[in-house]
Amino acid sequence: MNGELWPQCPHPDKPGEILTAAQLERKKDGNHLTRALAKDDHLGAFLKAPIPGKDNGFDIEGLALLGDRLFVGLRGPVLRGWAMLLEIQPELDEPGVLKLKKLAGKQRYRKHFLNLNGLGIRDLCPWGDQLLILAGPTMDLSGSVRLFQLPQAALTASETLLEPTLVAEMPYGEGCDRPEGITLLTDHPDQLLVVYDAPAPERLVGAGGIRAERLSLLS
Repeated sequence: MNGELWPQCPHPDKPGEILTAAQLERKKDGNHLTRALAKDDHLGAFLKAPIPGKDNGFDIEGLALLGDRLFVGLRGPVLRGWAMLLEIQPELDEPGVLKLKKLAGKQRYRKHFLNLNGLGIRDLCPWGDQLLILAGPTMDLSGSVRLFQLPQAALTASETLLEPTLVAEMPYGEGCDRPEGITLLTDHPDQLLVVYDAPAPERLVGAGGIRAERLSLLS
């Protein structure tokens, strides 16, 4: 089945309510988030300088919604070994347009610094009261890929330095088979599906299939 984008759809849990697609307000100098980050002490230089995203530049990979808080994973930059997780709270400003609510201190975002052993964030996935974090190299190269978990309660209302727990070392190939995305299986919420970028030939199935990995989170 081919995917299809819909500008509107019925709310799955609230009959009669229509959900509408929207994006952050955009101007010539960026959107609501990038304009705010351009003044940030840690990220501002990466927004202003022409540093490629895959060369430890500014690169978003991974989103996780926890209540009304949206967490944005950064593959880069990784600063002195610390990866960054941005916390924002988008709200509808007008049809089709989002803006960022002001958080404590009137900032429109909050930074959480994660010790992922020098790796950047590749994907995020909520799991019960934990946040699963797939981490890999910031640059376009083969290297260690690891799965971490972090208690959601650790993501407090202030900027934090956090030490996620290592869950598993993920298999990867040389120049291929790079773990890139994670999601829970609907019928088995303690089973994680891991999908790969640049799949190795032995991972290919038929004309267009790719074999993913299934990981038990309870083992």
